[in-house]
Amino acid sequence: MRTGGASAQGEVGVLTIEGEHVSPGYRNPEHNKGVFVDKGVLNSGDLGYTDETGRIHIAGRAKDLIIRSGHNIDPLMIENAMQSHPVVALAAAVGMPDSYAGQLPVCYVTLRAGATVTEDELREHAEKTIAERPAWPRHIHLVDAIPLTTVGEIYKPQLRCDAAQRLVNQIVCKQLALPSAKVQVCEGGDAA
Repeated sequence: MRTGGASAQGEVGVLTIEGEHVSPGYRNPEHNKGVFVDKGVLNSGDLGYTDETGRIHIAGRAKDLIIRSGHNIDPLMIENAMQSHPVVALAAAVGMPDSYAGQLPVCYVTLRAGATVTEDELREHAEKTIAERPAWPRHIHLVDAIPLTTVGEIYKPQLRCDAAQRLVNQIVCKQLALPSAKVQVCEGGDAA
């Protein structure tokens, strides 16, 4: 993988780092794949942009980006919109595999204690508050809990697995007419 040119001011791009302070790479060159994109250039995996003073602002993680038919969707935009609903406690958006678009945005939502809302009400809220139509969640899943890391950050790999599992189960049960079949999707394998 090679990096492109520098992003314009305010344009979000992948944050790369180079200089004498950057490691030359791992002892096992296989581990360098995707981490060191050019000789001596470290791909941080972070998305960022510069402001008018040259300061760098972190905008998210590259792996979290949802790519729908070439349209880059920042999951944070979906999450902020969903969390603006008065009964939503936490929202997490991920990409669900799609044979045509590549990925479709789906959103997992937990509610505040004692609150109730329908998926249709949340969908209506999403369509009113998310400016980019391609970013409207295709599915909104009300869940009891959203997986978190030990430091309290949303653990999206588990949600991506769940989104894929829901899709594959639907295909197997409905399209292949195997209603009793169960598919399990778990993390692992080559991320490339």
